[in-house]
Amino acid sequence: MRIDDYKKAVSNLAQTTLRAVLGDMELDDTLNKRQEINAKIRKELDEPTDEWGIRVESVEVREVNPSKDVQRAMEQQTSAERKRRAMILEAQGERRSAVEKAEGDKQSEIIRAQGEKQSQILEAQGDSISTVLRARSAESMGERAVIDKGMDTLTEIGQSDSTTFVLPQELTSKHMRFAFE
Repeated sequence: MRIDDYKKAVSNLAQTTLRAVLGDMELDDTLNKRQEINAKIRKELDEPTDEWGIRVESVEVREVNPSKDVQRAMEQQTSAERKRRAMILEAQGERRSAVEKAEGDKQSEIIRAQGEKQSQILEAQGDSISTVLRARSAESMGERAVIDKGMDTLTEIGQSDSTTFVLPQELTSKHMRFAFE
């Protein structure tokens, strides 16, 4: 194949190849990966230029200037990505907060239940002690009532003319000490 203007032919081929390479890339990559773009274009130029007897040593894309429409689209994409990340972070924060609140509520409920249980145990122990004390008091009061009744009886007997006394054993126990005149 014969080329009359090799500089123009290489330039046209490079531009066509550049469009093809950029068309296969993500928009963000076209702005950030110039070295990769240069390598792909050089590789694509090798075969056709070899047939012309020309060797391309290097290709350099110096800057990429997207059109105003593409720039607006990129800005919208960037803005949408920021919003998406913000929503994800907010949702994760709300989730963490809900989990921590639920965990706190759970711990609070456990502590409240333990306190209630301890209170019931202490109340039951107090009731038990109170019942025992009342029973002992009633027992003691019963003994005291028997003694008082016995004393009243002895007083009545002591006022009679009889000289023989028959006393129940309860009245002669070690708790009772009588002095008769």
